[in-house]
Amino acid sequence: MKSLLKNSVAVLTILSILPFSQTAVQAEQKHSESISASQVDVQTKKLSIEKEGTLSAAERTFVGKVKDKKGVHRQGDLYVVSRGEMPTSGYSLKVVGTEQGWEMLKVYVELTNPSPEDITMPAVHTPYIIVRASLPPYTTMVFMDAKTDKVLFQ
Repeated sequence: MKSLLKNSVAVLTILSILPFSQTAVQAEQKHSESISASQVDVQTKKLSIEKEGTLSAAERTFVGKVKDKKGVHRQGDLYVVSRGEMPTSGYSLKVVGTEQGWEMLKVYVELTNPSPEDITMPAVHTPYIIVRASLPPYTTMVFMDAKTDKVLFQ
């Protein structure tokens, strides 16, 4: 009877840890795959990388106002992540993964700079991405630097 009780406790312990271990595996995989499709399904949450041509006139106006300013800018479910003005071409941003928490969606963004051997144009360049997210109430979205694992632009 004592060994049956110990086995039951062991099984219950494993079952209670399992959901957390799956989350840890998903978190570990967040940097391993780039997002290649324009739509990303994150545990019933929709996240899409938008092109400026698909936006409404009001949304395009918003993007035009904020894309030159470094930071994360939000209007409703539309987010503009911008590096601000850069001195040459060769700078970029790319969404490389997501991680869903209880009430937070982390979006991992890779920032790239031109390497010394790259040929760049000496003109002001403004790298930015447009992200649309349909999140349930009380869920926040945070953009993280994929290399440093810190919040972008702080």
